[in-house]
Amino acid sequence: MNDKLDIMILGKPLRVTATSNEELNNLHKAARTLDQKMHAIQAQNPSATIEKIAILVALNSTHELLSLQNDLETHLNKIEQLVIG
Repeated sequence: MNDKLDIMILGKPLRVTATSNEELNNLHKAARTLDQKMHAIQAQNPSATIEKIAILVALNSTHELLSLQNDLETHLNKIEQLVIG
């Protein structure tokens, strides 16, 4: 399966390809989330270029991902300590 998905990111049309229904659904959800985040940054910085908006969203998303990874590691360590005793 190689389905194409047409999306809009900050008013710009893009076409992406998915190899499964699950990937198609995940890409659609990711595109909506990215578009929302880019519009939020644009609302706060109306004169920012698309490139700057994209970089700020990428930076914020990476920070959020790293924070979640740290939280997961902390919780896994706590679970390990409880199991091992």
